Amino acid sequence: MALSDAAERVSRYLLMQVLLNVGYGITVGVGLYLIGVPNAVLWGLLAMVMKFIPYLGTLLAAFFPVVLAFGIDPGWSLVAWTVALFVTIEIVSNNLIEPWVYGSSTGLSSLAVIIAAIFWTILW
Repeated sequence: MALSDAAERVSRYLLMQVLLNVGYGITVGVGLYLIGVPNAVLWGLLAMVMKFIPYLGTLLAAFFPVVLAFGIDPGWSLVAWTVALFVTIEIVSNNLIEPWVYGSSTGLSSLAVIIAAIFWTILW
C-alpha cells in the first residue's frame, strides 16, 4: 500500500515536471519570437529539453539565444531583452509556479517545497 502510494506520487511529480518543462519551452519560444530572435521555436524546444538538467540546463538553454542576439544586433538591446526574458521566466517559474504545482501534485504544501529547496540550496 505504501509503495503503491509512493509510486503514484512520484509518477504525478514526473508528469508535472514534463508539463512544466513544456510550458517553459513554449514561453521561451514565444518570448524570443516576440523579441525578434531568429529560430525562436528551436530555442524554445532546446529550453524545454535542457530544463531537465538541474542547475545547468537553464544556463545552457539561454546561452545560444543570447550569443545569437549578440551576433545579429548592432546594439545591446536584443541581448538585454533576451537575458531579461530568461531571468524573468526563471524567477517566476522557480519561485511561484513550480512549488505550487509540485506541492499540489505530490500532496506537500507549497511552503514545504520552498523550505526544502532553500535547505538543499544552502547545503549544496
